[in-house]
Amino acid sequence: MNAESVASIPGSIAPRDTDGIAKTRKGENTKQARAAGRGRIADVAPYCGRFRVFVLPRFRDCPVTMLQALIFAIFLAAPLCSADAAPVAFEFKDAVKYEGRSVLQYRALEFRSHPVCPLGDDRKFPLGAQYGVVPVGPNQKTALAIVWIPKAAGGADLWLDANGDGRLSDDERHVMTGREIEIPASITVQPGQGTGSFFGPFPRSLGTRVPAEKCACPVGSRGTVPIFAANTALAKEQVVSAAKIGTVPCERLHRTLLFRRSTLGDGLRYAVRGYMQGRLTLGGVSRAVLLIDGNADGCFDSVGQDRVWIDLNGDRHFDPLTEQFPLGKTIPYHGEVYVVRSDATASAVVASLRSAGQGKLRLVLPHTLPASAKIAAELVSDLGELVSVDKLNDCTPVPFGEYRLSSLTLETPDSHGQVWNYAFYSSKTRNYAVPSRKETTVTLLANLTMNVSLEQPDDKISPGQTLSIRPELIADQSLELRSCTLGKPGDLSPMRAEGNAEILLLGPNGKVVTRGLTGFS
Repeated sequence: MNAESVASIPGSIAPRDTDGIAKTRKGENTKQARAAGRGRIADVAPYCGRFRVFVLPRFRDCPVTMLQALIFAIFLAAPLCSADAAPVAFEFKDAVKYEGRSVLQYRALEFRSHPVCPLGDDRKFPLGAQYGVVPVGPNQKTALAIVWIPKAAGGADLWLDANGDGRLSDDERHVMTGREIEIPASITVQPGQGTGSFFGPFPRSLGTRVPAEKCACPVGSRGTVPIFAANTALAKEQVVSAAKIGTVPCERLHRTLLFRRSTLGDGLRYAVRGYMQGRLTLGGVSRAVLLIDGNADGCFDSVGQDRVWIDLNGDRHFDPLTEQFPLGKTIPYHGEVYVVRSDATASAVVASLRSAGQGKLRLVLPHTLPASAKIAAELVSDLGELVSVDKLNDCTPVPFGEYRLSSLTLETPDSHGQVWNYAFYSSKTRNYAVPSRKETTVTLLANLTMNVSLEQPDDKISPGQTLSIRPELIADQSLELRSCTLGKPGDLSPMRAEGNAEILLLGPNGKVVTRGLTGFS
């Protein structure tokens, strides 16, 4: 068989005739097509949702049989599926607009009257200083500490731990004389991870605490929970046996953070400048695509929050109504359905064709809850599709595939009628298979584990040293408690309180050396 004996007919999908010879679309000349390819025309069955038409050669003494045509068609069509699913690296564009339209998403910062994470030294801030974190990166540990002094003399002062080293140096103070300011910063991300970040509000912790200026923690392992200091002279045995927070491969990205004063009051909002640009193949056609950071975390993998702009009609523009989608939502294109997924750095972006096959997913709890209990679960498929489930014990039709829980909220009253609200986010990947035409039951919150991690700069423990302790409540080995509140959602009254963990540091004799309360954010 010569290489020139195989030819394709662009744009032609040939339905098969009853005698095995393919017909062309209206207007095609079958004889001319045969002559051009020196063989019969055969259609290719849909393979991964894509059609191709090939002209198959007729051997000199023997016509191509139906079986030969089918084998030949599958052989040639097989690579076409992987072409659509090949990950593509996008290019970062350091800009605030695209074609005159803003690509920024400003996000309000939440502040407290005391530090919510260690600041690394004994620096004193004046009365009226407000403390918080800028939630960039994949989780709370990568957030950047910020101190906001809106009524400072000579203009508002903004302190930002821009290099993420866990301390505020003199060159990290910025005087904000106008309404906006731009500050270069480093954001820690995890390349190859596509789980997305999920930040929540700070807890309103109860009780007293050790003065925040005594807090300390190692570089790169900071938490956003209140940290309590303790004299280690009486507790060396407990310190040595405490678990340390593990590390994962990470990458530092240089980005510009934009801060803007609120129109009313002394509030502050921020955004991360830039977007990602590239091209993806849908149905064999390359289309221009932008990825927009929809939750201002500096990453591009937040399913349901980041945005996808895609030029579906090829006019080199992005229609705000028909060509913009939340990341993880389905994208209809020429009768087929695609899902776009990305990793944190947009170094592996892919558009996958979603099958029409479905299974059923049922979420249950191991314990009986009142009828008024409510859940809201977000799951992400292996294609990157976002699925929301808000019912317990009922079957929900979903596309078949592998799923992981991205977030879970549970609202349930206690015996006194008070409403407890629990919010979990995915800290580790745990997959649940949903086969086609079958039902999968997932039991939520079956296993709860309380971990207490010790953060310290080195292995040497000495009397008088400050320790940082971080509690973690893990469910099903994959969900971490983000917040626990008592009261109705949206209620800002003093009666709405945060559920807390009490931390006790014991001496060798078992007596309490110090204690503190902490939330879980």
